[in-house]
Amino acid sequence: MAIKELTIWQAFRRAIEWRIVAVMIDFTVVFLLTRKLVLSVGITSISNGVRTVVHAFWIKKRGHEVHITPDEES
Repeated sequence: MAIKELTIWQAFRRAIEWRIVAVMIDFTVVFLLTRKLVLSVGITSISNGVRTVVHAFWIKKRGHEVHITPDEES
């Protein structure tokens, strides 16, 4: 396996993939607790926006540890 350092854009792509699941979970939990659609969307948006940026930079920082298979290369 080749070891390749991730670009920031690859890191963002991976972060966004994980954030899709987090958005669904966050929205569901906040909506069930508050029963307010606008509040649920607001909290979910802010929370996941911040986490996406932090996650992308975290992946970039430790990208040298990630093994990339040929079909994942961009």
